[in-house]
Amino acid sequence: MNYLSHLFGHEGENSLFSYLKEQGLALKLSSSGSHEIDTFSRFDLTITLSEKGLKEYEKVIEAVFLYATKIEEAGPKKYIFDEIKDTGIMNFQF
Repeated sequence: MNYLSHLFGHEGENSLFSYLKEQGLALKLSSSGSHEIDTFSRFDLTITLSEKGLKEYEKVIEAVFLYATKIEEAGPKKYIFDEIKDTGIMNFQF
């Protein structure tokens, strides 16, 4: 969950949010994951749409699923896992 949340919530170059913002479709984006019980996990993606985004919401949905497909095709990357791990360690220490 942390891995997917990290990728979907990323706001830098080539991110889902940067694309949606550049297209004038979104104002904010956040993602999170949680484990409610051992057999149930939940992933939340919240996108605050602009007026244009509200009118063209189908483009937003298409972009989300295209981004998910690209993540799946790329497969897990060790450097991303290491970034998440290092951030977790710093958060724990401080």
